[in-house]
Amino acid sequence: MLESRAVAKTFYRLKMRFLRRTAKLALTFLHLLVKAIERLKQGSSKLVAYDLGAGAGFFTLLISRYLGREGKVYAFEPFRENIEILRAHIALNKIINVEIIEMAISDRAGKGNLLLSEPTLRERGRLVASRALKDSYEVSVTTLDGLIEEKNLEPPSIIKMDIEGEEYRALKGGKDTILRSRPIIFIAIHDINLMDLKTAYETLRNYDYEVFDLKGNIQNLPNDIVSLHQRGLAGECVALPQMVNTEVHRALWPNKAKS
Repeated sequence: MLESRAVAKTFYRLKMRFLRRTAKLALTFLHLLVKAIERLKQGSSKLVAYDLGAGAGFFTLLISRYLGREGKVYAFEPFRENIEILRAHIALNKIINVEIIEMAISDRAGKGNLLLSEPTLRERGRLVASRALKDSYEVSVTTLDGLIEEKNLEPPSIIKMDIEGEEYRALKGGKDTILRSRPIIFIAIHDINLMDLKTAYETLRNYDYEVFDLKGNIQNLPNDIVSLHQRGLAGECVALPQMVNTEVHRALWPNKAKS
């Protein structure tokens, strides 16, 4: 019994540390997003944000507020339950500058399946190809490039992306959009698959972006993907196009010299 209590207490402490760390990261992520919006507003009052993996709308609603009435938010979310909550939040807050796109974003168009429960907790919400999985359901899948052309969406000034391991495929499927619009990209790169993680970083670098952690430190991609994982490069980061990265870096991290 004593051993069980000790294990429970240890688990509780670890869980609370994790929750505190997660909350702190989310607030830092949001703080930098707001700074980026304020910086971009100096050049244009009409900004467009893409929220990929909008969930129940935490970031969608806050981005909407800071963009103002002249701005526009496209909220991409495939989960039915999240979409219902997101719609309710938008109605409750009388928001008029958000459009919900009920699709998953990847590097192909068609159908896919979202995991509702895990093989492991970290895989919940992951897009998979197999229809045989019991705890999944079918959703529509598309690419950013294809969707923008099909629906004539306004091009993004900012992209926030948190799509459970599908990041590099979304980047690949949005190549033309990213190269043409050069948005600031706030991205949570998941490390479910180390090769996918490495490819996400390489894709951003190939698009002439530099990747920074939330403290403003540049993240150089090591050749060894195991080293990448062990060094903790997976997670929330900010990708800045090289043509503006010094200027924007100064706005996001004014007390830190770019190195």
